[in-house]
Amino acid sequence: MPRTIQTLLLTVTLALAAPAVAQDPGEPATATQVSTKDKIQGAKDALAEMVAAEAQVGKDLEAAEKSGDAEVAECIRQRRSKITALVAVSARAQEDMNAALATAQEARADHEYRKIQVALTRVRQFRSEALTCMGEGAVADGATEVTVESDLDERDDTQGLGISDGVVGTDPPGTTPFEN
Repeated sequence: MPRTIQTLLLTVTLALAAPAVAQDPGEPATATQVSTKDKIQGAKDALAEMVAAEAQVGKDLEAAEKSGDAEVAECIRQRRSKITALVAVSARAQEDMNAALATAQEARADHEYRKIQVALTRVRQFRSEALTCMGEGAVADGATEVTVESDLDERDDTQGLGISDGVVGTDPPGTTPFEN
């Protein structure tokens, strides 16, 4: 292979493999940009927020069960189970992060810290969805009942449609293959 092609391939490969250096000012800091002290405190704060959200959703579930609204209770129960799982994963990630920091495994600590931050975002989302379950505009699985009020006579469902004697009209020619 000619030397210029090898150089070109090497340059392209390195350019694609290199991490981006510039960061948009609106983006959150990555785990490597957070100090060890801030990681420990950030993980502790995130876990505390998640536990508080789990407790609040639990209270909302109890209130929905007491009110007897099974649809709302099931909606909240689904979100609570997801929050509970995320809290458990985050607690384990916090332990793993602290162990990695103690043994100077920065890459592993960064990974666990990012895991906690992602879990926090998801817990906030599920907390918001649980609130939506309780309010108007809630989206829930199940049947919907619609009540329609009308001034029309219920016995004659053709009233007001301009239909008389049940004759709707005639089919246009050639609409079925069975015509003569």
